Amino acid sequence: MVSLSGVPSYTPTFSAQRRPRSPPSLSTFHPRQLLATGTTVVWSVRLGSFLFNRILQEGKDRRFDEVKHRPLIFSAYWCIQVFWVFTTVLPVYLVNTVPPRSARSITLGTRCGPLASCLRSWLVCRSTPLGRRR
Repeated sequence: MVSLSGVPSYTPTFSAQRRPRSPPSLSTFHPRQLLATGTTVVWSVRLGSFLFNRILQEGKDRRFDEVKHRPLIFSAYWCIQVFWVFTTVLPVYLVNTVPPRSARSITLGTRCGPLASCLRSWLVCRSTPLGRRR
């Protein structure tokens, strides 16, 4: 029943995906959009590789051993993580919704601020005992 009712919802998506489209060139985006998206991608790849390497080294992820057999608490943990990811990436989503033509020009301060923040976060993370463990 659910699969039959869901198929008509996805039909426009499937038909749109079959049409060949070339990806937009990077020149169509505002530099602020590229900077915000790029730093977010770099940070998420770094975090994901750290977590994956930790699981490979230890053999499993022990963070949820106590709660994974209690569905309500486990789902609460999951929902809190989803909310946290959404709220931390929300500024990037908002920057990417602004059409490039209507975005303000980037000054040295607005260009260096996010990069300095990303670099500072990276350095703080590397200076902690967990970051030095690698």
